[in-house]
Amino acid sequence: MTKKRKSRAVEIDMSNLDFVPRPSRRKCRPATIEEYAELEFEPWQREPGMGASELMPSMALMRDLGVSARLAYALMLMSKRDMSEAIEKMGEDLADSLFGGILNAAERFKEIAQMCEAAEARFLVAGSTLALQEESPRSNSSPAAGAFDTESILRHAKGGIA
Repeated sequence: MTKKRKSRAVEIDMSNLDFVPRPSRRKCRPATIEEYAELEFEPWQREPGMGASELMPSMALMRDLGVSARLAYALMLMSKRDMSEAIEKMGEDLADSLFGGILNAAERFKEIAQMCEAAEARFLVAGSTLALQEESPRSNSSPAAGAFDTESILRHAKGGIA
């Protein structure tokens, strides 16, 4: 039997920012592996016109979002007075473009965060299913079976079952 390693997921510095509302920890208990494994989900379909190897968000979109995020960070480092002066110097068109880019980035990052949190949940479902199969005496385990510590991921996961 392969020794289980500690999941890298438990080392993630959590932001504690929730764009997708989660139930209060006080109102629910953590889900069990069995409860996660019972859940089902359907795979997404690619957007029309996307190639078989294309992924979203595209590299071009992520580059543009990164530029807007860095500009937003630069603005966060400015005082009100300095920012007001910078906006005045850049003119209405450039200021409007900068503001639009930051607003667009904020909305796209919310969508990306929601997608990542949904992928996190799906990963827990699939991993729990695998963990239960590995525990089964009639399981045909792969050589890597047991090498992934699903329980530590589940303990680290936020949310729970109401």
